[in-house]
Amino acid sequence: MRILFLISSPTLTGPAAPMLLLARRLREAGADLAVACDACRPGDLEAVAVEWDLPLFQGLALSRVARPDRYLADALRLSRWLSRGWFDVLVAAETNDAVTAAAANLLTLRDGVLLRYLPAPSEERRRLSDRLLNRCLDGLIVPRSPWADAWAARRPFAAHSVFALPPDIDRDRFQPPTPAEREDARRRFGFGANDRVVGTVGRVKAGRGQLELIRALARIAPVNPNLKLLLVGWGEDLPLCRWLAGSLGVAGRVRFPGFLDEELPDAYHAMDAFILPAVGRDGVGRAALEAMACGLPVWTVEHPVAAGLVREAAAGDVFAEPSIEALSAALADMASRGDLATLGENGRRAIDALDPANVARDFLRFLKRLRLGGDGDEE
Repeated sequence: MRILFLISSPTLTGPAAPMLLLARRLREAGADLAVACDACRPGDLEAVAVEWDLPLFQGLALSRVARPDRYLADALRLSRWLSRGWFDVLVAAETNDAVTAAAANLLTLRDGVLLRYLPAPSEERRRLSDRLLNRCLDGLIVPRSPWADAWAARRPFAAHSVFALPPDIDRDRFQPPTPAEREDARRRFGFGANDRVVGTVGRVKAGRGQLELIRALARIAPVNPNLKLLLVGWGEDLPLCRWLAGSLGVAGRVRFPGFLDEELPDAYHAMDAFILPAVGRDGVGRAALEAMACGLPVWTVEHPVAAGLVREAAAGDVFAEPSIEALSAALADMASRGDLATLGENGRRAIDALDPANVARDFLRFLKRLRLGGDGDEE
């Protein structure tokens, strides 16, 4: 059984992150697989795949910005590979990956098992085209959360065709810093020893909470003179965030390092606490898990995955919505708490308790159930 992961992203962000991590766990368990990713835009995804010893499969465009004829060419090539028996299972990270795979299945007489990653229930109900697309699938991969079991009652899916993917991150990369590493990271990002640094990581755009965080900081800044923000990420609202910080008089207390790749762990090492005002397209809140792996306490918006893990681990706190009032209260709490180190240790232990080996075993059994109709326990 050979698996092909279709990931139309050039970077390890959004749905690409949980799918590439799943491929890594399967590869470590000895599964036969390959990864095809965005060939039209530059990024770090291929380099990460190579670092994780994941075979790359060339020949597909797989880009959300490709011309329409490239989508058709991808579907035709993929249908030929399926007809020749090169792959048995297709795993689609993005909607257009699923469209390409579904079209390839329709064009060939030898159907492959087609799975799609769906980060949230709202994604399934957003458009009629998505609901129709899901009827071409053999199953779904969804983040493990309280709503994951509800898919069993949804048509066209049944309990045996939905895989609840537990949270996972690269724990080799994200580790608590040594005192020297922490001191160096704070110095490089421009923070002093007495600063209380709260950070977040994510795409800088409407709905992700960076603008609200800046307004919240300005609201409580007079009574929290040492409180600073580290807003990591890039996006269309980054210039607006810079302008807002200046107009509210807190420009000197907010750092905007932009998109970070190799230096991302250093950004976490410079923080005293992490805040997640919104969950991105990965459907998990991966940045919060990375922060916990680095030993940081986490304040997060209510969300089945990130907030559930924070609550279970007693690793921080949860707020209902990313309003300016709620974010102001969260920042004030983080600025005054004396138990941040204890909360951070709790979070790190929770991340250490995740068992990636079980992910590969359970997913391979899931595939057996889909392909053979058995109980999935055969070797």
